[in-house]
Amino acid sequence: MKKNLFYFACIFFCIQTFTLTSQVAINSSVFGQNAWWVDQTNPANQNYLWPMVAASGATYVRIGGIEPNFYPLYSWSPSYTFTSSTQVAKLKTLIDQLRLNGLEPIIQVGYNPLSSCPATSPLNGISLANQALIAGNLVARLNTVEYPTNPIKYWVIANEPDISTNCSWPGKGYGWSNTSDTTNIATYIKTFSTQMKTADPTISIIGPELASFGNDVYYSVNKIMNALISNPARPASVMGQITSGPAINKYFVDIISYHHYPSKTVRGDIIAQPTNTANGFKHNLTTTASNRKGVVDMITNNNTGRSISNLKVAITEFNLEYNSGLDESTNYSTIISGVDNRSFLAGQWLADVFSHAMNTSSSNQSWVQFMNLWSTKEGNCWGGKGYISSCGAGNTKRSTYHHMSLVSKLNGDFMMGSNFTNSNVKVFGSKNCDGFFIMVLNQNTGAGTSIGINLGTTTPASGTVKANVNFGANATNIYDNINAEETILYQLDACGVLMKRYRYNVSDNIANSVPAITTYTGSFCTSCIGGGNNDGRLANSINDESNDINFNAYPNPFNNELTVNYILPQGNTGSLKIYELASGKEIISSALDPEKTNITFENINIPAGIYLCKIITSTGTTKQFKLINIK
Repeated sequence: MKKNLFYFACIFFCIQTFTLTSQVAINSSVFGQNAWWVDQTNPANQNYLWPMVAASGATYVRIGGIEPNFYPLYSWSPSYTFTSSTQVAKLKTLIDQLRLNGLEPIIQVGYNPLSSCPATSPLNGISLANQALIAGNLVARLNTVEYPTNPIKYWVIANEPDISTNCSWPGKGYGWSNTSDTTNIATYIKTFSTQMKTADPTISIIGPELASFGNDVYYSVNKIMNALISNPARPASVMGQITSGPAINKYFVDIISYHHYPSKTVRGDIIAQPTNTANGFKHNLTTTASNRKGVVDMITNNNTGRSISNLKVAITEFNLEYNSGLDESTNYSTIISGVDNRSFLAGQWLADVFSHAMNTSSSNQSWVQFMNLWSTKEGNCWGGKGYISSCGAGNTKRSTYHHMSLVSKLNGDFMMGSNFTNSNVKVFGSKNCDGFFIMVLNQNTGAGTSIGINLGTTTPASGTVKANVNFGANATNIYDNINAEETILYQLDACGVLMKRYRYNVSDNIANSVPAITTYTGSFCTSCIGGGNNDGRLANSINDESNDINFNAYPNPFNNELTVNYILPQGNTGSLKIYELASGKEIISSALDPEKTNITFENINIPAGIYLCKIITSTGTTKQFKLINIK
């Protein structure tokens, strides 16, 4: 067992399971992105981005925003049907590239009620009924013609109706920012949803896509959201059901959505923002204050007449927002050490926000289905919120990128750390049958500090900063040193033995370095049945930036076709095998070409059930996870 900077005490060595006193199942779909900027003329120009997005741990990519709302990436004939495939082919190019990289699209359909604003919008002058028909025909075209065996599941209706109108390209909102406007919002959502679910009753609708949820950039109390998710008998509510046709009794909205841009400019405010009681991320989700209800409280207590078990929340755009306006090509280190959305601190804020999204739950199920960072790549050397830089040669991965790649490794059951002695150090983690992940965010400046973390309820014996993450593993402690402005991710096996340490700090960010990884050798234990990850996701996303095997499978669950994306360690060949989990019977065996990154199996005729997918390299390294086959 390694000691170095660490000391691990594990009295119950190789215990197979730990009892958790509290747990929240992590939605793997929570880690998301936005497809921006998409080249309308040739979306294939963005193909180089999607492997990097997949490598960051993202699972769902929203094709949405202002431009897709007023200039949607599809077109229609005067009869509002898709008689020409030219524009739909562009959207299909984007969808296919996302899926090739193991990503799944969330498609936003456009709506413009402003008749001639912006002047060049192809939606100008088209009635609400016909714009909804266009959306319904798009669903039918994609889900019954283009992707009949793997239809698009998630659809967003419009974008930010509650912000002011701007008639310059590409437009902005509708100016519907008063409670008197909520009936307008509800009317178009219900009209669109009826047409779209008539085309495919199995889809899920995301809305209302408000620009904010009561944060101080726009307004202090979100009465608009409260009205929209009120009793369905009210005209302003979107919580009711379709009353006729193929989609009868389907709900208008399945996932409640809004955007989150706190736009803080002071370091201390950014550190406190995720839990700020006035407008913090967690507060907007969960507060029960009578004058500032959180969205979860609205859903559970507004007498909507529907079960909360079939409702989720999505924050389909979020970022720190503030940009200093400094030229990144000449002020890079100043920006990274600062407080704008390109800074190292912005990445730590992102990880902190994700922790609260994963920790928002009811009956041990997370409320938050999607968290889509804005954005993939955007702007120039003076601005842009992309987690991949657009400055100069571009493709520099910012702190937000690397922090997303680290926090997205958490899987299984989420646990929030507690008993801190320093509020600028955040600790949280996850547990599954493979073991534990523990993330530590040191947001202090100046000197580093010693830390002690206990995996149970006991306070560590030493460490300037003391914390625990109550996994029930009372005998395991971590003692380490952490630098100022540094993030560390620890990976432990099911016995509490250290396997890896990921370290990333502001100096790495300035040097454009990836997180440093220390890998520890030894015999590691797992409590997984047959081994592997217990929720079907990789503990390490594709491209762990180490020498591991990295792979995932799409779709999962699958039917008769399966694509496995993989990256083998340099110099290795490999093979892939799929087994029945219950019997151990081998179903598929195939050699893997190390020069390629994916393999597709078609016409798979096997019974519905759970299967184990395993990759074995020529040097004997193996990785495996579960697949689900549905019929």
